[in-house]
Amino acid sequence: TLVPEARVIYWFDEKLEPLYTLEFTADEFKAEENGMQLIASPDSASVSKKGYFIYFNVNFYNRENSLSYGGDNDVDFCKSSVYTYDVSKKEFTGCTDIPVTYMLSEKTRKSISVERLETVYQLLGTHDSDILFFISPVSDKRYNLLTIKADGSIIANTHIEWEKDCEYFSELTVNSDGIISTLLRDGDKVHAVWWRSDRLLPDFRKSLPSPF
Repeated sequence: TLVPEARVIYWFDEKLEPLYTLEFTADEFKAEENGMQLIASPDSASVSKKGYFIYFNVNFYNRENSLSYGGDNDVDFCKSSVYTYDVSKKEFTGCTDIPVTYMLSEKTRKSISVERLETVYQLLGTHDSDILFFISPVSDKRYNLLTIKADGSIIANTHIEWEKDCEYFSELTVNSDGIISTLLRDGDKVHAVWWRSDRLLPDFRKSLPSPF
C-alpha cells in the first residue's frame, strides 16, 4: 500500500496469517550519476516465490536547472534499477540497473529491419527466488517482455501481443508457474488471455520447467 512518503508491504502466509509489515521510503534507495545524487521514485515491488526476498523497481530522475517558463526545475528520467531486500537479514543485498534500450526486429519478404528503441520497464513479477519479469508497452497490441536474473544477467528479450483491438480490463500478471495472464475487453465481451513463458522464451526452458 501507499502512505505519505512511504511504501508499506504486508506479507502473509498461505493461511493469511501476518508474517511481516515492512515500510520503505524513497530515501532508502540511493544512486549517483556523474557525481550527482539522483531522485528515487519507487515504482513497484514483487516478493520472491521461494525465499524471503523483496524486489523493488525504482526509477531515478535527475533534476537540473531549467530556463523554462517560470524558472521551474525540470526532472528528467535517468535510469531504472532493481533493489533486492533480504527480509531475514533486514537489509538490501543487491542492486542492478535495468536496460533501457532494446532491439526491435521486423521480418519482411526480402530483409529484416532492426530498430533501436528506448523504453521504461515495469516490474511484472517474480519466478522462483531471482528471476524477474519486466514489461513495457510498444503499441496497443504489443508489449516488450524482458526477463533477467537479480544479478542483472539477461535471460531473454521478446514480446507478447494479441490480434484484436482490445482495451485493458486488468493489468498483466505472472504467477508462480510463469504463466502471464490478463483480461481484455472487446466490445461487450471480456477475454481471459494467457501466455506460457516457457514457449515465449526458448532459452528459459531449463530455468522454468513447464507446469503442463
